[in-house]
Amino acid sequence: RQAAPGPAAACLLAVKCLTGPMQGQTFSVGSAGLLFGRRPDCHVRFPNGTPGVSGLHCRICWRQGVPMLEDLNSTHGTFFADGRRLPPNYPQPIAPGDRFYVGDPSNRFQCIAG
Repeated sequence: RQAAPGPAAACLLAVKCLTGPMQGQTFSVGSAGLLFGRRPDCHVRFPNGTPGVSGLHCRICWRQGVPMLEDLNSTHGTFFADGRRLPPNYPQPIAPGDRFYVGDPSNRFQCIAG
């Protein structure tokens, strides 16, 4: 008998960069999630000087099998495509098709089925 799949297996997710320095790149959201920012330990690492992006900006994590987008108290914020700013340190559910931007509208991403 096989072990039950981990939380990420229930809803495979990836994030595609639509605009910005990593345009065209796709990042898989594994069981550990994804960190966005300028720091070397971020999975989605922005070049130094990228407008509006903090060292440790936001993350996608899993809560009970649901992917969540969380702003990590960044200076310039994390926003859904419609302009709603995420409250810092308050994870919001996301799903394939959802779009968001990091700090500045020029850094847009879309969640896609992984």
